[in-house]
Amino acid sequence: MGESYLHCMARRTTTDPVAFFTAWVAAFTAVLGFSTIGLLLATARSARIAERAITELERPYLFVLDYNWLLTEKGTDGIKCGLIYSVANGGKLPAIIKAVKFGLKFGQSIPSLNDEPPVHDLLTAPLIEGGKQRQVIQGFTDEGGDPAHECEIRGGTALIPAIAFKAGRVIAKISIEYDGPITAGHTTTASWEWHPVKYAFTQYGGPEHNQRT
Repeated sequence: MGESYLHCMARRTTTDPVAFFTAWVAAFTAVLGFSTIGLLLATARSARIAERAITELERPYLFVLDYNWLLTEKGTDGIKCGLIYSVANGGKLPAIIKAVKFGLKFGQSIPSLNDEPPVHDLLTAPLIEGGKQRQVIQGFTDEGGDPAHECEIRGGTALIPAIAFKAGRVIAKISIEYDGPITAGHTTTASWEWHPVKYAFTQYGGPEHNQRT
């Protein structure tokens, strides 16, 4: 009788619906826990991607536009002959200019970049709001002493230094380092060339001389 009783108890234990349901609930809870953790990780990853996308859309993006000789009508008392260009912020957030480098070469070679002095227009007023642009004028003095040529160019009349015609080509390169309110370490580099046939500046080179980070 004792053996029969023990056999029945063992069979009841292995087929007990309460024990089976408890084990099933425990397994389901474990699976649910793993699924919840996976969902939380996926949600966090999606949130980071969305935040990065918003940041990339709203951060400042500087462009150098409309590079040209200074038109006589835009000259000042101190600057009659020079260069003019616009710096536009294509982003939504403002850009804070940290440094400006510039190089100009008469001839075929690429100019080296040198730091512009603190009195540069973009450094004395370093903030460019989102969607806005600023004009920059750089005066030019022809050390050769030859008089500048008055020429009709895009937009009007400009005084072009004689050395530009002697060299046959002018290459200018600009680099602007800037930060945004929530991002930092951005740089815009642009290169332009001019030659007497076109009387207009056009972009020079490829990505190695024109880039934004």
